Amino acid sequence: MEGGDSWLYGNAKRGKLAAYPNECAIFSPWINRVRRSLLQKVGGLHLNFFIVEQHPTFPPDLYEKKCPWDKKTMLEKWISERVLKLTCTAEDMRPLAEAAGFKEGVHKWDEAERAGLRAELDAAYFHLYGLEREEVDYVLDQFQGVVKEDVAAGRPGPTRRAILEAYDAMCGQ
Repeated sequence: MEGGDSWLYGNAKRGKLAAYPNECAIFSPWINRVRRSLLQKVGGLHLNFFIVEQHPTFPPDLYEKKCPWDKKTMLEKWISERVLKLTCTAEDMRPLAEAAGFKEGVHKWDEAERAGLRAELDAAYFHLYGLEREEVDYVLDQFQGVVKEDVAAGRPGPTRRAILEAYDAMCGQ
């Protein structure tokens, strides 16, 4: 890996990340989930690599293992398949789809499916971080949007329910 504060931005700008489409797909759920808090705390538009290194990301070799909840599927494939369905929803994303071997090319936008895919990804990362169900519920309480949904719909709201259902399914419950 190259050094430098702007490794991610610099390599993306130079097109070097295109050589690693699946790795980018795996990294994108993490970056999408923390981008708001990072930008609020950092106070700028650059995501310097020293900031990325401070966050609890998994080593790349973790993704070379089988899913704990689906022993037939490699973790990289399981995650990148969902991320690419969420990402490759327009013609301008076709080059990424092709580079990552995403056979659909452009995935049809379906809001209900997207909510399910996001819930599965969230639940997967909760599992990978080793959180118990009660801890997952606590973490979800820290997200204002989830809490607002809970209040509006009556606890649990749709996001919390979907994530906890996906989490439970991965546990075999």
